[in-house]
Amino acid sequence: MERKTALELLDPSHHDDVSVLYKNWGIISGSFVGSIGALWYNWANRRPTLSGLPRSLIIVASLAGAGRLLQDYRDKRLAQRDAVLRHYISLHPEDFELPPRVKYSEVFGSWIPVR
Repeated sequence: MERKTALELLDPSHHDDVSVLYKNWGIISGSFVGSIGALWYNWANRRPTLSGLPRSLIIVASLAGAGRLLQDYRDKRLAQRDAVLRHYISLHPEDFELPPRVKYSEVFGSWIPVR
């Protein structure tokens, strides 16, 4: 396994191969929360499970949209943070040198079991 520098760790090119679940987590979680919320509302008011289906679909769609907006906001905020970190690292490379590789035999001293 090769060692990576700080700039290589913040390289955005590896974000292209993310899973479908990661790309759509906002829509999925918003839809899940909306559907569970609509079912819970019907259960709490002692109504049939699928009563008010159009209202439930509107809730699910609106929360899916809100989840997508939250996901986009989070992605933009994290991209901005990474850009600031990349810029700082490029201005101060002396603070981010690769640490020397240390073996466990150099870290741990000799050990004698006492019985």
